[in-house]
Amino acid sequence: MINFIKITNLAKKLADMVLRGKTIEKKDIEGDHFSDEDKDYVITHLSDPGKVEARKKLAKEVAGSKNRDWQKVEAIIRPVPRKRKIRNNWMKAAAVFTGLITMGYVYYKNMPVAVAPGTEPGGQQITLRLPDGSIRVLEEDHNGEIRDQDGQTVGTRRGSRIHYRRDSESRGSGEVVYHEIYIPFGKTFQLELSDGTVVNLNAGSSLKYPVHFGNTGNRAVYLDGEAYFDVRKNPAQPFVVRTGDINVQVLGTRFVVNSYKEESRIRTVLVEGSVALYKKGEVYTPEKAAMLAPGQKATWDKTQKDLSFEEVDTGLYTGWLNGKLIFNHVRFGEILRRLERYYDITIINKNKALNDEIFTAGFEGEPIENVLNAFGRSYTFEYTIAGQTITIAE
Repeated sequence: MINFIKITNLAKKLADMVLRGKTIEKKDIEGDHFSDEDKDYVITHLSDPGKVEARKKLAKEVAGSKNRDWQKVEAIIRPVPRKRKIRNNWMKAAAVFTGLITMGYVYYKNMPVAVAPGTEPGGQQITLRLPDGSIRVLEEDHNGEIRDQDGQTVGTRRGSRIHYRRDSESRGSGEVVYHEIYIPFGKTFQLELSDGTVVNLNAGSSLKYPVHFGNTGNRAVYLDGEAYFDVRKNPAQPFVVRTGDINVQVLGTRFVVNSYKEESRIRTVLVEGSVALYKKGEVYTPEKAAMLAPGQKATWDKTQKDLSFEEVDTGLYTGWLNGKLIFNHVRFGEILRRLERYYDITIINKNKALNDEIFTAGFEGEPIENVLNAFGRSYTFEYTIAGQTITIAE
């Protein structure tokens, strides 16, 4: 049986050797869980020049907060109870310390397989729908002004960010008109709305929002997809995110909403402040609304029409802001949909049994081949790549 304490101690030992630039030999990988082939795999993985540089960079970043970061890692690697028996124990055990050192990790039925930083994903065009219904393509790395139908400048574009003029600077008629931005697979984008609220949009998301908020009523926006909101406080005008069956109302706070149409659940994770959730079509009242506290996640089941709450590590749900892919106890079918959005690809899975397998995983900028290979080392499957389409065999 795998001894997690010994594995963790070995992980710390090898991590220290790598970060100090020492050469790892087979004799340094102690224990009878690993064959010579396993040890060769680990040594080769840890000696890769690209991964060495990535680890050096990571070491500098965490140098000032070693204890806090190590606690986060220990929390992530804590096994999730499973009823099924563990298969491929040696590979999963070998990957524990590789994952700790590289900060890439894949869990399958309690045990991880490791990955490391690599390349960035690509994508298609970001589009902005204007009030008259016309669609403007926002070219890559383009800078310029965003104008209304009268030719007045309402915002400025700087690369992957649009900054809208403050409501106090608006010279418009006062009529509330909307822009709707769509972020394709493989891209993210940031908006600073006219009230000062900052919205980060994840791949495959759209947001409909006022060019300028009115002086009365709620500040309402409409989300399809995933976004991180840092809301500017205004007690006189609560900020409301309308998404699917659920409305999220706040005064000033930071939170994530995940509401893709193709997913069966709507998730709201509160990082700071407080938010209230109430059903679509209902009028907000403090007595009936469900309140969310910092560090909590609310999940709305679209089928069961049920709202549940749990305490979470919010970092697992905000990692995408820094280009990370983090899966926390997620079915493989949902993982594939997220991979499609992240990499701007199509994945056809003919291995239906694989869809219901549960994984906890993390990657940062890893090529899609490495991601699939990492999963494949725990649950064997084959796949082919043809252009932007990946097919997983039966």
